[in-house]
Amino acid sequence: MLFWRVRLILFAVPYSGGSSLEGNFSAPYGGFCIDFAFMDKILALHDDDLDVVVQPSIGWMKLNEDIKDSGLFFPVVSWNSSSYF
Repeated sequence: MLFWRVRLILFAVPYSGGSSLEGNFSAPYGGFCIDFAFMDKILALHDDDLDVVVQPSIGWMKLNEDIKDSGLFFPVVSWNSSSYF
């Protein structure tokens, strides 16, 4: 599929969680959207060097749930929280 994208000069736009308010998954100049919604798995956990290899659609809550037995966590900074201001 991506081979033809290059040959035909089409834009490939990734789509994952749908949390964007700006419409980042639209293709106003043509192209197609690739849906990564079901690619939400951990591929490798290297707890010795604090590295996790994930697929593009894993959410931070699922990531933290899956790696909690290793003692690691992914800290999320919420800029919407009044405690940061």
